[in-house]
Amino acid sequence: MRDNTKRAIFLIIAGTLFILALDFLEQGADEQGLMEQSPEEMLVENYATVFLPSVSYINAQSTEQRNEITAFGELKPRWDVVLKAQVNGAIKHIIPEFEAGSLIQKNTTLLTIEDSRHQSQKTEVQLALAQAKLQLLQAKKKTNLAEQDWLRSGMRSEPSDLTLFKPQLKIAEQALESYQQQLAVAEKNLSYTQVKTPYTGVITQRLVGLGQQVQEGEPLLRLIDHQNLLLRLPLSEEQWQMLSKNWLNSQTSVYSTTKQLIGTATVTRGGHRVDSETRQYQLFLQLDPAQNKSALPGQFVQVNLPGKALRNYINLPESALTREGIVWLIDQNDTLRTYSPNSIHYLDNRVMVPAPSPLLADTQKNWRVATQPLAFFLTGKKVHASHVSTGIQGK
Repeated sequence: MRDNTKRAIFLIIAGTLFILALDFLEQGADEQGLMEQSPEEMLVENYATVFLPSVSYINAQSTEQRNEITAFGELKPRWDVVLKAQVNGAIKHIIPEFEAGSLIQKNTTLLTIEDSRHQSQKTEVQLALAQAKLQLLQAKKKTNLAEQDWLRSGMRSEPSDLTLFKPQLKIAEQALESYQQQLAVAEKNLSYTQVKTPYTGVITQRLVGLGQQVQEGEPLLRLIDHQNLLLRLPLSEEQWQMLSKNWLNSQTSVYSTTKQLIGTATVTRGGHRVDSETRQYQLFLQLDPAQNKSALPGQFVQVNLPGKALRNYINLPESALTREGIVWLIDQNDTLRTYSPNSIHYLDNRVMVPAPSPLLADTQKNWRVATQPLAFFLTGKKVHASHVSTGIQGK
């Protein structure tokens, strides 16, 4: 009986100790877990449970957007020629502006070539021309007298050309015409002794000097056009496909690299071939001289060409697009969603992308787009959405 009582007491004590040991182990595990979690992690966990991050958004609706294609090119002069001597002789006069870099107006006499020989040739031709005129008058009078003599003779047959001296008259007429042409050539050669600019331009090279003996065909200077400027724009395959169908004869503004308006240009031709090296299309524009504010030959410029109409697109600030080309949307449950557009068009400081799926719309195809995507953005994350002013959403 006593042995049974001892055995029962022993079992009770052993069970109590076992229960106490289990409680001690559980408490130690909980304390160890709390010790392994840093205070910062505990603060963030508690902060996240009571606070949603605020995200600014704009309302974007799908409309028809007018696209523009930005291209760059160099202004080229319409005329770029090397003026050459048309006659032989020594240069006897040069104007002070006959230097590289000078802007010269049209029909300005740059230099004069010694012209005494050409003056002499002109005088000789003038004398020969006067003699030819006299011989023609004599031939006409001789023919008239021969016709009168034939009529007085009473002969009924027609007189021959030799009888009426018509061959001599024809030679006299041709001689007069020949000397007239020779006089025109002599006067033209004499005019070539004064070298004039064929258009308003800039001298880029002066190749002769005062007193130099020049020969016909010798280069004198290089002159580039200053008023009539052309622009050739290279376009990629994608840009060419996005170009408006009505690009021919369309007008566009021309800007400097600092975004300053320097003129207006008209698209005149292009698209008939692809460059074999760059594989780009070529578009040619003519600057309007009347609208030319400060454009210069050789200047690097920017042009915005008219593009095709983009239907069912949304217009967003450029900040709404991440470097990876992702747009963050906020659905009707204030949850973040990602959207990766398959086409992106840039215009000024904005981007145009195809409208997202209607499933991502807030209400009636109205998308809430985050204006400043942040690093903590995760798909499905709950946020506090804050609306901001949209500004200009389309053009």
